[in-house]
Amino acid sequence: MANGDPAGLQRPNFDEVWQHCLRYHKATERERAMKKTYTGGCQCGKVRFEAQAEIGEVIACNCSRCRRSGALLSAVIFSDFKLISGENEITDYQFNKRAIHHPFCRTCGIQSYAYGKGPGGRDMVMLNVRCLDGVDVDQFKVRKFDGASL
Repeated sequence: MANGDPAGLQRPNFDEVWQHCLRYHKATERERAMKKTYTGGCQCGKVRFEAQAEIGEVIACNCSRCRRSGALLSAVIFSDFKLISGENEITDYQFNKRAIHHPFCRTCGIQSYAYGKGPGGRDMVMLNVRCLDGVDVDQFKVRKFDGASL
């Protein structure tokens, strides 16, 4: 068991997840005008963020990490994300190729976002939509991503 991962379990191809999100969120000037400001964070409130996003669908990945956390994800470019508070309250977790950072609150343990390089080296953030303030996740279409079989 290396880095908390069961031996032999295949990991999701995060490039495929990023590619899907980039296609969905590819911003034209018109789409940029449709972005909404979301705020969110962890359960105890120590980690808080703000993001500009147009969320039409969310991703439910069944890889070993996402399956356990129950996250529903939506991608934003890094420049549309701002960590408001909690920089000193997070612990970072990485697994597999260590390409994606999974910061979580050291007090309550909630991971409200992840970040890393998307296709082409673009800095991206994956929001855990379940951690957005006042958002009913049932309003979004869920796209299942079979990360467990990759």
